[in-house]
Amino acid sequence: MAAFTGNTTAANITLANLTVTNAAGIGLNLSGDTGSFTVTGTTTINTTGGDAIHLNSITGTLNLGNVSVTNAATTGLVLVNSSAAVTAGTVTINGATTGLQFGVNTGGSFTATGATNLTNITTTGINANGATGTYLFKGLAIGFAGAVANTRGIDFRSSDLQFQTGNLAIAGNGTATSIAIDLSGSLYPGGQPVTVNAPNILLATAAGETAVISNVGTGVKLGDGTVGSVSRRAATNSPASPTPASPRLNSRRIPTSSSSARLRRETTAGPTPPIA
Repeated sequence: MAAFTGNTTAANITLANLTVTNAAGIGLNLSGDTGSFTVTGTTTINTTGGDAIHLNSITGTLNLGNVSVTNAATTGLVLVNSSAAVTAGTVTINGATTGLQFGVNTGGSFTATGATNLTNITTTGINANGATGTYLFKGLAIGFAGAVANTRGIDFRSSDLQFQTGNLAIAGNGTATSIAIDLSGSLYPGGQPVTVNAPNILLATAAGETAVISNVGTGVKLGDGTVGSVSRRAATNSPASPTPASPRLNSRRIPTSSSSARLRRETTAGPTPPIA
């Protein structure tokens, strides 16, 4: 049961502000919404028993205003199975298992026009595992709490998306299995051939912007023996055995401030091509 549900088909709802506190389940549920939903001020969700904001199978236009989430039991914001254009101003999520979760959103998008801060996350900052769609952030900071193994700052595994952020900062929880950015098995949405000078993942590419990774076991993971190697997928494409193109990543610089952080690529069996 959601504390606030706005999923009336074709409804057009406008609110100055929305505040939900101590919800037993989901804080804000707009699943199935085909109309418009707008918050002109701030959407504030505090202490939920489930997801703070849940957006599933929506097609209408959504503007959440500035988003503030505190202590979500599961995920701060979920956007899955949707073709809607979702916008927000600043996004602040403090305390959640997963900060943001994006799924198969063909034709859909999420845009944060202000700074996005995901803090006291225990498992995944942004879970875009298998996601499609477009995701744009003005700036993104992810910080972890606790010592859970196998955490990921941004999980791009098996995704097929467009993703862009300005300044990027990911501070892990210091465990040996923590990963800042996992690109394993991710694809290039433009298909074959990969378009020159048109990357689908852009991190801090403008002048003066920075991407900083710290306190993680692995900085950027390019491939996984189980999921599939992005480098090897590109190299083995041929007319006889077509394979979706690997993603293109563009970043001015990704320094790591942890001595244990590193760039890692794992491949399946077979010859390993050089990284272009």
